[in-house]
Amino acid sequence: MRKFSETLSSIIESSGLNLNQISKVSGISNAYLTKLVKGNINKPGKDKIASILLALNHSITEINAILAEYEYMPLNHSQIDSLA
Repeated sequence: MRKFSETLSSIIESSGLNLNQISKVSGISNAYLTKLVKGNINKPGKDKIASILLALNHSITEINAILAEYEYMPLNHSQIDSLA
């Protein structure tokens, strides 16, 4: 199984944004994002993953597919509403 840090790095690279920009849009601290990208956080919360991916304009379907790849349960309606 791929590490989430590899997936996140790839997603960030393809977005054209830097960590500071993603931090501002997602509400996730730059320090936390840096730790994620470097692989220093092995199992980030799915709310953090969803916030980052929503900030990068991923659909709920895409987010749930990525969550499933890393053995997280899909987002439910109340979680989606709280992230919006």
